[in-house]
Amino acid sequence: MYVYVPLKWYMYTFFVFFLILLPNHESKLMCPVWIGEAGHNYNIQERFDAVRKDSNILTVTHVHLRSKSSNEDDDMYDYTLRFCGNENDVAVSQVDINKNNRSIGKIDSSSLLVGGEDFLLLMYSHGEKYRSDGHCKGTSRNAWVILRCEDHGEKPVLKVVEEGRYKGIKLLNDTPCYYLFEYNHPGACSNFVKPRKLSPGAIFCIIFIGIAATYLVFGIIYKRFILGAKGFEQIPNFSFWRKIGNASADGCDFVCRRQEQVSTYKGMTNALDIESNDREIDDGLLPM
Repeated sequence: MYVYVPLKWYMYTFFVFFLILLPNHESKLMCPVWIGEAGHNYNIQERFDAVRKDSNILTVTHVHLRSKSSNEDDDMYDYTLRFCGNENDVAVSQVDINKNNRSIGKIDSSSLLVGGEDFLLLMYSHGEKYRSDGHCKGTSRNAWVILRCEDHGEKPVLKVVEEGRYKGIKLLNDTPCYYLFEYNHPGACSNFVKPRKLSPGAIFCIIFIGIAATYLVFGIIYKRFILGAKGFEQIPNFSFWRKIGNASADGCDFVCRRQEQVSTYKGMTNALDIESNDREIDDGLLPM
């Protein structure tokens, strides 16, 4: 039994698949700002984008070792690093074993990106403040993240290096206390080559060709083995595509081909519809 499927349903299906497969462009996020203009560029911004697009969120568990003279157990913390986010989002958070969450640094306009040939440095400030009667004298916590060039094939790993606390040291009021992290990644290398991406036009062509091939293959299989069609009738919606082809050929013929100009002058022979040849015409012009 022949089941007619309107062409519009094929068009609807193509549109739905296109929306599903359409690449999602990430929303605009706030990231640390590279402010270096003088000196060597080193493609700092491109290298940072390569690192954070590989994984924008990283986590690590770190054990804070206490001194041997202390009777207290070592502290264990989970750190989560977010390279970019919305304004005032927490860039680095610290969660202790009791699930107490503490902000180490925030993503805001003061977040900075600097770097050199084989490293990048991120600086997030405005974290939760220390106690005023303890070390760092009530200053805000800061997170410094070193992105180290990794060109030996090692797996990228986030590490906690140290917590810089100036206990018992006379400091200037603007001297920061910080948490230092290290992350090794190939994107931090100065010789990093940005991978080439497909353009939106190329992605659309790939999607279109894939859907067209699926439509043609499954349509032929259905019409041949289910409906018993033979020859060109196996092509789905063959009559429609034939009309499209004929219309295209007519349009090409109208636009591209030049029509021969027909002379408006007609000789007596043509006007009287008399068959003649060139010799007979020439004989009439010779003297008797």
